[in-house]
Amino acid sequence: MKNFNKISQQILTVVALIFMTNASNAQIIPLADSCNAPRVDSVTTITGNKATICWSANMYSFGYAIRLRVTGSTIWSNFAVYAPATTKTISNLASLSNYEYQVKSFCNASGTISSPYSTVNYFSTLCDCAVPALVTAHSQTCDSATIDWVGNPCAIRYRIQYRVNGSHNWMLKSVDAPTVTKLLTTLSTNTDYEYRVRSDANANGTIHSNWSAIQSFSTTMRIEETATTLSSASMNIFPNPTDGKFLMTLTSLKNENATLRVIDIIGNEIMHQEIALVAGSNNIDVALLDLADGIYLVRLESLQGTTTNKLTIKK
Repeated sequence: MKNFNKISQQILTVVALIFMTNASNAQIIPLADSCNAPRVDSVTTITGNKATICWSANMYSFGYAIRLRVTGSTIWSNFAVYAPATTKTISNLASLSNYEYQVKSFCNASGTISSPYSTVNYFSTLCDCAVPALVTAHSQTCDSATIDWVGNPCAIRYRIQYRVNGSHNWMLKSVDAPTVTKLLTTLSTNTDYEYRVRSDANANGTIHSNWSAIQSFSTTMRIEETATTLSSASMNIFPNPTDGKFLMTLTSLKNENATLRVIDIIGNEIMHQEIALVAGSNNIDVALLDLADGIYLVRLESLQGTTTNKLTIKK
């Protein structure tokens, strides 16, 4: 009896595995005391809505269970992977949120043999770097324009690219959040530009949104009375400002045909009229009663040259 007890103790000490065999395969099932909690190493690839949890392998594990929750919450989200995987990427996380997580080993197919969970570990998601919304250009002048957009609460900076339409080279400006507007200056007069905006979630811009859709704006013509290239003719407008009706007086040294154009500050042609000039004084009545208040250009073009005057509509 003494020898039998001794042999039994030796068997209990030496045996570490229980073998379960069926007709198709053999499965090794570790004893419960061999199923240890994995050591959690790190969390990598953290973005605004995704993170990858990593841990060290347990040689007896059939797979691993991961649970995750927002810090302070009582509700866990549960995930599982099969060995030999030792990472799990979790998506659809909330940006700028603190999370806590744990990992445990399960050492048989049914999960009835498992380790305790590891100690609680923590990570924080970054900005979910959304593309700026409602990007618009306004207040264009002959050499400037203002770009506005709806901000992203996660962004720390915004970048604005702009270029002359048809160019391949973008010019870059940036503003720190929460500013959501940028004045572009030293632009070319009467020129079409393209522009777009993006959000940056970190200081060096390696985490950022996509660019917004490319949009366009145009600078205006320079509003000033230009030098008259037609030395043999002169043009005056009275009254100026006007409610839309005015008298244009011209002096020409010869008979000729000319073109009268009225242009708004964006460069759109409002009126186009062919007129016949006679040598000497010419009086032309013009009525632009449908025009909105603002500044316009009145331009006379002939074979002798071009002269332009500024017209102010004020009703």
